[in-house]
Amino acid sequence: MSLLTQLYKEENLRSAWAALHKSPGSYGVDGTTIDEFRDNLDNELKALSHAIKTGRYKPTKLKGHPLEKGNNTSRISDRKEYRILKIPTVRDRVVQKTIEKLIYTHLDKKYRISNKVSFAYVSGGGVERAAKEVHKYHDSGNRWTYKADIIKFFDKINKEKMLKMIEDGIPDNSIMPLIEAFLRIDIANSKEIKERTKEEYKFNPMLGVAQGSPLSPMFANVFLSSLDKELIENKYNAVRYADDLVILTKTKEEAMDAHVFVKAILDKLDLEVHDLWVRGDIPTKGHEKKSKVDMYNRLFFLGLRFTGSRIYASGESYEKAIWTVRRAANNTKLSFVEKLISIEARIVGWCSAYAFADYLEEPTKKNDKLLEDILIKLLRQNHLKTTHNKTALEVLGISTYSKTLQEIKEKRKPSKQPDVK
Repeated sequence: MSLLTQLYKEENLRSAWAALHKSPGSYGVDGTTIDEFRDNLDNELKALSHAIKTGRYKPTKLKGHPLEKGNNTSRISDRKEYRILKIPTVRDRVVQKTIEKLIYTHLDKKYRISNKVSFAYVSGGGVERAAKEVHKYHDSGNRWTYKADIIKFFDKINKEKMLKMIEDGIPDNSIMPLIEAFLRIDIANSKEIKERTKEEYKFNPMLGVAQGSPLSPMFANVFLSSLDKELIENKYNAVRYADDLVILTKTKEEAMDAHVFVKAILDKLDLEVHDLWVRGDIPTKGHEKKSKVDMYNRLFFLGLRFTGSRIYASGESYEKAIWTVRRAANNTKLSFVEKLISIEARIVGWCSAYAFADYLEEPTKKNDKLLEDILIKLLRQNHLKTTHNKTALEVLGISTYSKTLQEIKEKRKPSKQPDVK
C-alpha cells in the first residue's frame, strides 16, 4: 500500500487528529478553530480523505504570527525582535501530522533521529531527560562545558537538501509532492506582519521551514542527523535540544576544540554557530550572543541553571513563564474564557516541564503575585471583580505556580510499597 493510499485512510487521519497538539482558540487563515473542527470532526475527516484521494487537496497558505523574542526588547537597540510563527489551518495540520506518523519510522531507520544526543521532538526526550543527561556527564568528571545554538536554524535549512533527505528515506515518493508543497508554502498576511514588526517580511523559496507546522520538528532532526552521528562517533558527551547544543568535557581545551569540531560539521550543512567566548576572556561590548566555553557551575541551558548537584529553573525561565501568561491575557483574538484556558494551560505546561528541578520559593511566589495582578486586570477589563475575601485566582479557579508545582511533584513521587510480613 503506497504512502498516499495510507494518507487518505480515514482511520489514519483520525489517529493523527488525536495526536495533534490542540492549542485553545488556535486557527489558520481560513478562521476554522480547533473547537469548530472538533464539532464537525466526522464530516471534516471524510471531506479531507476524499480530497486527498481524488487529488483535489491543496495546502492553504500559512497565517504568520510575530512572536516577540523573550520578555525584553533588544538590548543592543530599542527595536523589538521577533520570530515569525507560521500557522497552518487545522485541516492542514491534520494532514501534516498524518504524514509525520506515516514516515517517521522510515526516517528514523535511515537517519537515526532517535539517538543518545537528541532530546527534542523524539520519543523519550524532553527537557527533564536532557537535563539529567547533562548532569550525568558532569557526575562522570566533566567540569567544562561548550554551549552553542545554531544561528537562525529553522530559517536556514536548505529546502532542496531537506527534500532529498526525505525522499531518500521513505519507501515511495507518492506523497513527496505534498511534502514539497508544505515545505515551500508561504504566509498569507505579509503586510500585517510588516505593520506589526516594522520590518519588511521576506520569503526565501530556497531556505527555511515553518516554525509552527507539525512536520517542522521532524524536518529539523532529520537535517541535523549528520551532526548527531559525528558527535556520537567521536564520543562527545553531547546533548542537543533542537538548535541548542551543550558538550561537556574534562578540560577547557577540549571544550574549545569542540567548538571547532561543531563548526566544521555545520559548515557542510550551510549552518553557523555564534563566535566563541571562553571563560577568562575580556567581556565584549554589548550583549550579542556568543558560543561559550565555561565551567559547569555557570551553565544555563534549556531554561535551567546547573550548579553542583542541583538543577534549578533559571530566572529567565521564570520571567518567560509569566510573560507568556501576560501575552495570553492581552491576546485580543481570544475570548475571556479562551484566555483563561490558555493561561491555565501555560501554567500547567511550565510547571510540568520544570517540576523535576529543585524548588525555588522566592521566584515562584513572585510569579504567583504577578499572576494575581494579571488576573485582577483581566477581571476589570471584563467588568468583573473579586469579593473582599477571595483572590482573583480563587474566583477564576486557577491554581498558582506554587500549588501546581507541588501537586505535580507529589504525583511524581514513587508510591510506597506496602510492608510484606
